[in-house]
Amino acid sequence: KKLHSKGLKFGLYACRGYWTCAGRPGSRGREVVHAKQMAQWEIDYLKYDSCFSPNFTREGALQDYETMSKALKNTGRDILFAVCGWSAWYAPYGSERLAASSWRISADADEWANIYLAIRTNEQLTRYAKPGIGYNDPDMLLGSSPHAAVSLTPEQSRAQFALWAMMTAPLLLGASLQDLSTWDLETYLN
Repeated sequence: KKLHSKGLKFGLYACRGYWTCAGRPGSRGREVVHAKQMAQWEIDYLKYDSCFSPNFTREGALQDYETMSKALKNTGRDILFAVCGWSAWYAPYGSERLAASSWRISADADEWANIYLAIRTNEQLTRYAKPGIGYNDPDMLLGSSPHAAVSLTPEQSRAQFALWAMMTAPLLLGASLQDLSTWDLETYLN
């Protein structure tokens, strides 16, 4: 409630596997319990990652994502569901089969080369992204804070923001609000 009172949305991260990518417990086999807990916490957004799942096939991955999507829907709370499978092939399934609001289309945007790859990948997927339907997700905006584990130069961070906006990509900040530079605040509050 404190986040909502400040005009912010509350997002969480979970994973379709037994463990998250960081080695914490995942949601596999606990989707209904986790979805109910997230609804009780009044989350607005769930990034659902793809690490440590025994389902390595496309169909297996799609089934895993469908399981959580249905569990979230059954809570009655409107939670944006962001599929994070790091691949362009999720785009055709994102909004219809998975009822996702976004789907990751490429690797983590943790350096300029991967940002460039995400842009080039998205060029081929524009037909899948539409307001009211869902969005191709090239990953989070990094910002230019020198205190962050991963950051860009100020010019790169502004270019990333402009390109994400042109691609109708989700504008989600992967940086600490407390460490944003004046440059980043000017960019993101534009």
